[in-house]
Amino acid sequence: MRPGLALRGWLMRHWIEAGLAEYDFLAGAAAHKLDWGAQVKHCVRLTLAPSWRAAWVSFGEAHVREKSKEAVRSVIPESILVWRRELIARLAARGVVPATANPTNGHKSSFGQRAVAALYGATPLGAVGQAVASRYELDLARHRLHRRTTPICHIFIYHRVNDDYDPFLPSVPVVVFRKQMEFLRKNFPVVSLEEIASGMFPQNGEKYCVAITFDDGYRDNFLHAFPVLKDLGMSATFFLATGYIETGEMPWYDQVCWAFKLTTQPQFSLCPIGCPAAYLGGRSERLQAMGKTLAWLRGAQDAERTRMIPRLLEALGVPEPLSLPNLMLSWTQVQQMSKEKFTFGAHTVSHPALSRISGERLEAEILKSKDKIEDKLQLPVRHFAYPFGQPFDINAESKQAVQRAGFSTAVTTAWGFNRPGDDLFELKRFNPWFNAWDFDSNRFGMVLDWYRLTGVDGRVKQGP
Repeated sequence: MRPGLALRGWLMRHWIEAGLAEYDFLAGAAAHKLDWGAQVKHCVRLTLAPSWRAAWVSFGEAHVREKSKEAVRSVIPESILVWRRELIARLAARGVVPATANPTNGHKSSFGQRAVAALYGATPLGAVGQAVASRYELDLARHRLHRRTTPICHIFIYHRVNDDYDPFLPSVPVVVFRKQMEFLRKNFPVVSLEEIASGMFPQNGEKYCVAITFDDGYRDNFLHAFPVLKDLGMSATFFLATGYIETGEMPWYDQVCWAFKLTTQPQFSLCPIGCPAAYLGGRSERLQAMGKTLAWLRGAQDAERTRMIPRLLEALGVPEPLSLPNLMLSWTQVQQMSKEKFTFGAHTVSHPALSRISGERLEAEILKSKDKIEDKLQLPVRHFAYPFGQPFDINAESKQAVQRAGFSTAVTTAWGFNRPGDDLFELKRFNPWFNAWDFDSNRFGMVLDWYRLTGVDGRVKQGP
């Protein structure tokens, strides 16, 4: 019996003896709580505001919209409403329409937030804000501006670009990606990793430039991102996990995501081997369980994770191994993109956390990925992306192995901007819209200006 389970049992006995009538587990209806005999209860959230104006800006619009829907539903025959729901479900199952009408992968914004962003983007306020953010830095501790003395480079990181609107496999919608690229191209110099490696930061008045990168090597990069970048004349670097290119294998983290997407199990538990148990009653519960399981597997040793994934799929009632045709790029597509002057970098063979492997395995993951791409393209590969890319995924041994392999740069997923003289083997990357309200282009520009003005060094983000 695990120590935490024993402790909770001891405490429950103590509370019963003390006459406690009810115990709230908090934080959802997980399987281990139901095993104790817990019952699901529903709560009411009461939101207060100091005035009617503040209430309207915060949540009044949503309230009015919901009341309007209720009024419309009250006059529509129930048979029509049922037919409409069934039609949407059938179309969603066929992929004709997204399963959700929200194209923001879960990010929502209030009327007040949208109004502020629209005002910022449609008035001179946006142009002023952009100019100030590019030329100045804000010292939050001293509440004062000072002129930016050195140029900075913001490296953007993407994975999937498609219109699947799948919360289990998040992506940037195609039209949103185009708007973002158009915004960046219109407003800032776009540089390549080659220029960063050479220290060729644009010496313009704004002292700010951007670079575009993609990780893993998904096929939708060729189908959707490549045409946009080519049309706009923008450079980009694509990092390939070569073990999944034309092998029919699915990356282990995608197998986990697909397993939670496909499972019909009401709950699952792998407690004996340390995996968190979970209640899988609805989509939100499955997404929460998926996130915890990915975090658990990411922290495991590589050999242990390989051994655990089949057991996880079995517990979720999903056939093993999971595979999906045409999920990743083909070498023909890679070669076609390379001919259009797009750059390709190495992202290891099987996407392990490099800090958790060593010796020959570490060298093989790095060198075999590099050699494979060079063989297919007949071009030198000079850039590397650390899998997962957080500080705890990179140690001195893995960094030295990357340097010995002959790369010129290596990128992480640690948030921050890059300046001349920074360590080229710990370049920072981030996407500001993950903390924005949604994918609206006005908000994209406004949040980007705010990060440039205040800085983002030291922030930690998760991502494959």
